[in-house]
Amino acid sequence: MKGESLHVKVVLRVKLECREAFERELMAVREKCIAEKECLLFDVERRTDDPTVYLLAEIWSDTVYYEKVQLNRDYYPAYFAPREMHYWTRLATYPERSCR
Repeated sequence: MKGESLHVKVVLRVKLECREAFERELMAVREKCIAEKECLLFDVERRTDDPTVYLLAEIWSDTVYYEKVQLNRDYYPAYFAPREMHYWTRLATYPERSCR
């Protein structure tokens, strides 16, 4: 089950009063994801001008694995379910590098 690597970008918005609980749960999920050998990167960012908006940047070694296995892990809360998935082709990167 080997496909192309996958770069995932997810934007999440939470209620301000739920932010601390959300961050705890998000970091717990992140720890489980980075334990997966197929997870090459999992960055979490929060907007500086709006602390209710988060950006997750992930790189997975295999698109097929991500779709068939990772998205079905029982540790993902329901609100992590993808609403839309779009596939993009990288046109350029800096610095020049290749992904596994």
